[in-house]
Amino acid sequence: MRENTRENTGDIALKRRGFPFGMFFLTLALFLGLSAMVTAGYFYYSAKERIESTVAATRSYAFPLAESLAKLAELSHRLGDYTPLKAMFHEKIGENIIDEAFFVLPDGKLVAHSNKEVEKELQGNIAWDQFAYNTDLILAPLAEKSKEIRFIDYNIIEKKIPFRPLERKYLKMYLYNNIDTTGWLVTRAVFTPGKKGETPVGAVSFLVSKDRVFSIIMEYFKKAVLLGEVLGGASLFMALALSLMVFFRYRNYYPAVGAPAVNVKTGPRKGRGSGVWDVQESVAIDIEEWVDGNKVGVDTTRRFEAGIMQPAVMDETLVDIGKTVRDAIPVKKRISRV
Repeated sequence: MRENTRENTGDIALKRRGFPFGMFFLTLALFLGLSAMVTAGYFYYSAKERIESTVAATRSYAFPLAESLAKLAELSHRLGDYTPLKAMFHEKIGENIIDEAFFVLPDGKLVAHSNKEVEKELQGNIAWDQFAYNTDLILAPLAEKSKEIRFIDYNIIEKKIPFRPLERKYLKMYLYNNIDTTGWLVTRAVFTPGKKGETPVGAVSFLVSKDRVFSIIMEYFKKAVLLGEVLGGASLFMALALSLMVFFRYRNYYPAVGAPAVNVKTGPRKGRGSGVWDVQESVAIDIEEWVDGNKVGVDTTRRFEAGIMQPAVMDETLVDIGKTVRDAIPVKKRISRV
């Protein structure tokens, strides 16, 4: 006779299922990865869209403004009075549209500037400060005798880029290609009519800083960090909730430690032909079981032979094993034929 048992006959000591740490960390990593993707996508698309719209808006008002200043500069040059032009400079600076404006002659002589202090420092000519005023770019329309308005990326000395070199590298690569400059130069040549046609007399220029662009990047970076913190907290909560759900759902699928065992042994059965089923099995059951709707207390090891339970020394309860026992653990049977 061969025994097929979950454990050796006697008490079975099975441990309950522990907390699924593996599942917890796996789901947490998955949710954190998705949160990082959502945060990065939000920062990239939102900031990029705002930067593009800001640059487009700057260009949209810079061109008409340059045209208006050029006409006013032409009139001021003919009259020899630059007061209206300077007033226009101060008005646009006060509206936070431009940062600095000036009108220079072909030789670089400064005849009008929005800041009197800077005008004194330059001693009447922008060539005195080649670092702050790139004469090649400012006077380029005059050299080419072109009425085209130039909108150029330009370094404004007083302005600083609020990003470290490594940050600037990735911002330039993915978000804004012209992050290395601090502003824009808008310049337009001024012409006056003469006997031989129009003559270039100077260039009116103004500077616009990129502080708006830098502010947009920092604003959306802070929003992205806040979004990342919220999504990170939600990821932790969801991973913990799922793990606890699995833990409480499956932890009672195993019997408690030290549950009693039942040994079952069957002999020949009638109505089965001449074959003899010789099966011995050991299963662990809880303290209370239900048999055909009746609760049966099980306290000690019981033996079943020929379908009739033989009570143990300490238990005299009779149970008919021929009936179906609910909630029993499936037992693999071995059949021997005589």
